[in-house]
Amino acid sequence: MKKRTRFYYFLTVLIIFIIAAVAIIFYSQGYKYSFSNSKVIKTSSLYLESDPRGATITLDGDLKTKNTPQLFNRLDSTEHTFKVTKDNYFPYNKTFVTNSDEAVYFSDIFLFKSNTQAELAEENIIDYLVLSDERLVYLIQNETNLELILFKGDKKESLKTFELDTSLEFINHDTNKLNHLVIRTQKDSLVNYYNINLDNRETKDLTELVLNNFSKEIILKINNHSDYLYILENKSIYRLDITNNEIQEIVISAKNIQDFFLNGEFIYFVANDGISNTLETVRYEHDQSTPKIVTSLDTSFEYSANTDNNNYFILVDKQNNKTFIISKQNSSLTIETLNLAAKYDWHNNDLLYFSNFEIWHYDLEKNEKNLITRQGETITDAIFHPAMKNIIYSENNKLVAVELEEKFGRFFTDINNTGATDIFITNNGDHLYWLAQEGNYYSLYKKEIR
Repeated sequence: MKKRTRFYYFLTVLIIFIIAAVAIIFYSQGYKYSFSNSKVIKTSSLYLESDPRGATITLDGDLKTKNTPQLFNRLDSTEHTFKVTKDNYFPYNKTFVTNSDEAVYFSDIFLFKSNTQAELAEENIIDYLVLSDERLVYLIQNETNLELILFKGDKKESLKTFELDTSLEFINHDTNKLNHLVIRTQKDSLVNYYNINLDNRETKDLTELVLNNFSKEIILKINNHSDYLYILENKSIYRLDITNNEIQEIVISAKNIQDFFLNGEFIYFVANDGISNTLETVRYEHDQSTPKIVTSLDTSFEYSANTDNNNYFILVDKQNNKTFIISKQNSSLTIETLNLAAKYDWHNNDLLYFSNFEIWHYDLEKNEKNLITRQGETITDAIFHPAMKNIIYSENNKLVAVELEEKFGRFFTDINNTGATDIFITNNGDHLYWLAQEGNYYSLYKKEIR
């Protein structure tokens, strides 16, 4: 081989080597040539992780050989679509856009079971009270009597029976970790009050204690894990010692008290002097202490008060269609007004509140509100899934799970083609229960969803 030929050969190899080296370096740095854009571009990556794992992935129409969790590199900076499927689960899909040198993560893909059927757990329910900790108390009509039943985890336990044609009312409860149940019954003109201990199932007749000391126009509430019953009558709040049958007047107000609730060591109540409303408070242990005005409230015909959270409580003004979230921290009080007379569900510092057509998520710690969905059908109930990745809600004709986090749009999964008046879920999030009205009665259904 001539010297000149060897030189050109060496030069050619050197040029090819340099080009290849540069290409390898660019490739390793995530660059590629885009034929659609006719230029070198910086690529992006995608990470998919599902719960449960091992789901099949289809990316931009191509079925991939590897399952979740999986990382895909060298994607064009453009719009992509992926679909995650797994046998016996509803599919999940989403369209997203990647930018140059961007990594997109979908690490909270939550799959719900599709191969399970709704099961009838109970029927002929007259009334019910949904409690926390997977519990439900309901009144059922049998052939010869009415029966009050405690339901938890498919286990049913009879609490008390009543004669047919007896009406029953659940006393206003803080349902968070409730261990006492107070009920009012009436048959013809005969009224009775009962306290049922849900821990030992003991029942105590409170009829004589209540009716001998109070009128029928009263509001009763019970403090969790105690033997005290609190009664509002006109301008006073009384504490009844259920064990010793003793009554103490602990709040004496010059104003009419609309409603009250128990929070920590305080009693809070909404008072009206005929002109304005105020939120006032006294401590539990200070008998007949002078109420302290906490804050003024917008004038309204009626407020209702409730609390299911140690740090927050809620006032609902249905007259003006507003909800007030009141935070009591560091001996101070902050009021956040929602322009919605809402129903709600708590999870630590997260509040889920909803009206007939909207569902909102409020992170109270971050003070962030986000609209989850707005529907044309009436929303009857909504709850957090315990994993805090989804919200489950009921419309008139279906049960739906929707993602809590909005990332390239929330994904919706139709769990069941039926509506519900109330829904609740097991603590591990595996089984969903709901009550549906059928004629004059309710039926209780359950379905495995995870």
